[in-house]
Amino acid sequence: MADPTGFRDTSTLSLVLKCFLGLYCAFSLVGLWSDWLEVQMIQRMVDGAIVAEGEADANDERQLMIFGAAIVVYLMTAILFLRWTYVSSRNARSLVDDKLEYSPGWAVGWFFVPIANFWKPYQVMIEIFKASNPNMDDDWQEVSSPAATSRWWTMWVIAIIIGRVSSRMSMRAKTLDDFLASSQVSLVVDVVSLILGIAAISLVTTLQTWQTEKYERISAATV
Repeated sequence: MADPTGFRDTSTLSLVLKCFLGLYCAFSLVGLWSDWLEVQMIQRMVDGAIVAEGEADANDERQLMIFGAAIVVYLMTAILFLRWTYVSSRNARSLVDDKLEYSPGWAVGWFFVPIANFWKPYQVMIEIFKASNPNMDDDWQEVSSPAATSRWWTMWVIAIIIGRVSSRMSMRAKTLDDFLASSQVSLVVDVVSLILGIAAISLVTTLQTWQTEKYERISAATV
């Protein structure tokens, strides 16, 4: 029987994380609106229309303000997500008898290892979910991971790739057509970010529920 004494309730941490993920989604929507306005403005310039200097300056100020606020929200959300991953990994180890392959430290650390961070964090999350499945005990390693993990990781990888493409296009843009293409790709980044945020909320909700259910069942069995 697993020893749940090291289990830590993540309900508060999960709630705070989901609130920040909600803000992340909100800023993705705001960014989508702002980038759409920019695309329209640049398209008018490409078509030969004269855009007032004040309109261009206002666009730049709006974009800069939204980007700055979004970066703060993103960093706070990332810190909370990594903390949540660490605690969830520790909880998973207390819910099964077998030793997990990935330690709580590496559950976080793999996000920072180049190239390997394209698949290792996904494998970590799958292991955490399998060990946390409330319906599985000794044969937990044989159970399939929920769709929430694949949805989240698919959108995470897409977001990384599209984000890098957008950043490079923005830095290399010199002509109006370049800036238009860069802004159009930014629209795609906003949509992907929104879907990623929603997928992450589903991931956090599912795992927090599973771990709580399994902990309560194991605790009841040891009384």
